[in-house]
Amino acid sequence: MSAVTPPRQLQGAKYSPNLGRWLARNRRQFGDRPGVYRDADSVLFFGKIEDHGFFIGARMWGVLAGNKRGSIYAYEPRIGLELTEVEGFWDRYAEQGRCAMDPEHRTSFIGDDTRWQVDGDHRECLWCGQCSQTLRRWTEHVERSAWAIATPTEGIAA
Repeated sequence: MSAVTPPRQLQGAKYSPNLGRWLARNRRQFGDRPGVYRDADSVLFFGKIEDHGFFIGARMWGVLAGNKRGSIYAYEPRIGLELTEVEGFWDRYAEQGRCAMDPEHRTSFIGDDTRWQVDGDHRECLWCGQCSQTLRRWTEHVERSAWAIATPTEGIAA
């Protein structure tokens, strides 16, 4: 089996290599850019909605994980009716890379050591250029208690 390469314009550290491979493998079914949809729980999907209402595609995080969870399924028509198309996703992805999938910058990605420019307790996102974070430190004091078997020297009256 030959290696499949993603489109050149989506190669580089800020882009998901697993998404690139998935796009290349499924180009015949979805074209260069499959539809991107969001369900009521904000889960993202790549694929298309067929005329009969079935959604054909995969969950975004399964695709990014690069394993069997990125497999394409035919979801029942009810699912297709509940999905909302995410307008402009591919333009944002081309510009921002994986930050388009994680605009809150809460997710760690494999290879995201190129994502941040760190200067002491401050860092800037190099992928999208739209996020800066400050490292906050605090100390928490925790009091704990647990029941334990008492020994005769701990004052148990006979």
